[in-house]
Amino acid sequence: MAKAEREEHDQEAHVKSPCQYCMVDYTKKELEKHTSDGCPMAPKPCRFCEQVISFADFDKHTSYCGSKTKKCALCNRNVCLKDQDMHDFGGECIAFREEDKAAKEREEKKRAEHERRKAEMEKKKAEETKARVEEAKLKADKEAKVRAAEEAEKAKMKEKVFQENLDFNEEDDEEWALSDA
Repeated sequence: MAKAEREEHDQEAHVKSPCQYCMVDYTKKELEKHTSDGCPMAPKPCRFCEQVISFADFDKHTSYCGSKTKKCALCNRNVCLKDQDMHDFGGECIAFREEDKAAKEREEKKRAEHERRKAEMEKKKAEETKARVEEAKLKADKEAKVRAAEEAEKAKMKEKVFQENLDFNEEDDEEWALSDA
């Protein structure tokens, strides 16, 4: 490697430079990694006002800025910015509690309506089944009566035929008795 190239390499790869935020010396590669990973002393945006604040002033600023109040659009109460999340989502906001209560009531009404409809459908189904059973019984009774009437008619016919045969036999017996005499 030529002397000029080596000096250039040493200058780029091995010379240390300080981080502009924490002032710790790093090689060029180390400094790139340090800044890309996020120097803990680097300025950060305030979560309340989005202003970029230096590391040294960050805690003092966020304490001050988070203590500011803002009127809640839902319940009209003044809430500290640092407490806004707890107010909104932690159950402190009356409007959210009322909304949750109303949502629960709506859900309970839906459930009760569902149960009522289900009971009505089951009752209707039971009534339809009962009506079908009654209809089947009536049909079976009617068919049984028709069969009984048919059987009675057959029995009458048999009795009539039997009676005719009996009468015919008596006439034959009389004729035989006359012819024997």
